[in-house]
Amino acid sequence: MSENFAVKRYGARAERMVHLEGLPGAQSLCCFLWALAILQFTRLTGRGKGVEGASAPWHAYWKTGVANSFGPALGMIALKNITYSAQVG
Repeated sequence: MSENFAVKRYGARAERMVHLEGLPGAQSLCCFLWALAILQFTRLTGRGKGVEGASAPWHAYWKTGVANSFGPALGMIALKNITYSAQVG
């Protein structure tokens, strides 16, 4: 999806998306909200229990969440400094 936004041109002046780094941030926020809704649903219905009857605390996955939030945006910034032939080949 990010590649689609990066390549296509939009608007009357056929410009490319300028702030493409914001797209992974928006996607990350949507994923966070969806995961929070699922977590709340499983807690309310009692389906989120592990083997011993307890579920992991919400803050147990913060390292993965941070990496998934910042990784794609920083990767896109890094790719701007690498030539296309080096990215493809």
